[in-house]
Amino acid sequence: MKKNMVLSLASLLLLIAAPSIISIDYHADTYFQTSDQAKSECPSICKDHGGWNGNWSGIYRSSQENDSVCGCNGTEREKCLEREGSSLRAEAECNKYSN
Repeated sequence: MKKNMVLSLASLLLLIAAPSIISIDYHADTYFQTSDQAKSECPSICKDHGGWNGNWSGIYRSSQENDSVCGCNGTEREKCLEREGSSLRAEAECNKYSN
């Protein structure tokens, strides 16, 4: 019983201490319909944005132009801005990270 409680407490502490994962979407110039297309395009789109995390989305819109996005890991500055929001204070706080 005591051993299980210690393991449960350790698991809880790991969950609390684990950093949140932020994915930042960047639009692609082309519309993807397959994973192979995303695998071909997303690494170069995310190259300057922390690399590609393997996620993508292709949105078909009958009345508008179709849209695809690649899920990028984000640079430290981009992740900071995503967490802090867009304000002058957030800009000042996040500028300590260089892209």
